[in-house]
This record gives sequence, C-alpha cells and structure tokens, in this order.
Amino acid sequence: MRARNVHRRAPGPLRRRRADLPYSHRPRLQDRPVHLLRPPQTPDVTPARVVRDTELKILIQEAYNANYRVHGARKIWRHLNRQGWTVARCTVERLMRELGITGAVREGPDADGVDRAP
Repeated sequence: MRARNVHRRAPGPLRRRRADLPYSHRPRLQDRPVHLLRPPQTPDVTPARVVRDTELKILIQEAYNANYRVHGARKIWRHLNRQGWTVARCTVERLMRELGITGAVREGPDADGVDRAP
C-alpha cells in the first residue's frame, strides 16, 4: 500500500504544471488539422435516427392498434423483434412516449397479482 502512495505523490514532469502548456492538455479546436474537424452538416440531409424513428413509429402504432391498445412497451418490443425488426426496448419506450401511448394499467384490489386471502 505504501509503495503505491509513493508513486502517486512523487513529483515529476507530469505532476508539475509547465508554464508553456495551456491549462488543459486537450488540444484546442483551432489547433487541429482541418481534415480532423467535423464537416459542417447540410440541412437537407435527414439524420438516420430520424428516418428510422419515423418507420418505427408507424410500426409501433400499428402494433398498438392491432392489439386492442393494451400492449405496453415490452410486448410491442417483443412483437417487433418477432416481425424481424431489431430494435432496443428503450427505443420503443422513447417512441411510445413521443406518440403519447401507454399500455393498459391494471386497477383494483388485485392489481399486483398477489393473492391476499383473509
């Protein structure tokens, strides 16, 4: 344990702040070569996520309506994966929130499924 602390506390060129280095060691954006900078996005190109989300929203709405508007995100996610659409469950949850649809919620004294006989 002591040997580990010795190396941590040892002064060295990396531990001291040099006057010729900027405060951060990360390169500044203006110092990078032009080919490494992110190209400007053109407004006429639609991101791939937006295109896929519009396709999935249609499929989610169809699956939701076909199952009497009671299926939640997990069952719709399973339905889509059975149909051949590889999609994450969190994506289905996010798109269902955007669409404003929810699964049916059980109500009543036995909503949790536990039998509480007197």
